[in-house]
Amino acid sequence: MAQDIVGADITEQIREVIERFGNLVVDMADLDDADDLFRAGMSSFGNISVMLALEESFNVEFPEPMLRRDTFETVASIRRAVLQLLEQ
Repeated sequence: MAQDIVGADITEQIREVIERFGNLVVDMADLDDADDLFRAGMSSFGNISVMLALEESFNVEFPEPMLRRDTFETVASIRRAVLQLLEQ
């Protein structure tokens, strides 16, 4: 259950989703949590795929105000958004 996932587990799960659905041109293992995912090759389609996979993985729904590029720009920004949604 998503609420049982804490700390590094959330980050690891986010990284796995990005690796699987983000269509990056670099290996996810080579990216820091603050690296720009769009500069690493994530397209608009990849971004949507990542968002949908995150919603399913964490059983959350990103509200319209969060549907901005900066929400999905880095692993760290995605983690902040997911944690905020899990707290609601």
